[in-house]
Amino acid sequence: MSISYDIEIAGKNCRDEIFATLVEGGVEFTVEKDIQKSSVIGFFSESGMRVFYSDDSMDDWSQSPAKDQALTMDDMVEDWSISARISLIYRNSVSELCDQEIRNFVSELNSRVPSNFVLSFQYDKTYAIKKDGHLEWLVDF
Repeated sequence: MSISYDIEIAGKNCRDEIFATLVEGGVEFTVEKDIQKSSVIGFFSESGMRVFYSDDSMDDWSQSPAKDQALTMDDMVEDWSISARISLIYRNSVSELCDQEIRNFVSELNSRVPSNFVLSFQYDKTYAIKKDGHLEWLVDF
């Protein structure tokens, strides 16, 4: 069974900043596809935690029934217009390393991306939220 931590980014598309943060965080991309067509897949080189990225400029985004609606079940984000999603597929066998990589990635994303974003556990429970320029950790992991 896979466990995911999911990030939804609102507002303008910040693809360059997101990709720079992923690469500097140790993500290696495994799928060489035309980025306009579909999601980008990679993994964190130390933990092996998989990364799936998609945004509103990709062809498969328009096929999604959710499109720009927030999937995270939290009143704080229900009116956000989502421009990008990142799913991190957690590896229980190296949970401490995955926790560290997620925390580092979200902290760095906070520094680079001016947009609001939310980190959730499987879109169900909010772990961190950046709103109005301030990152708040709701769950310490």
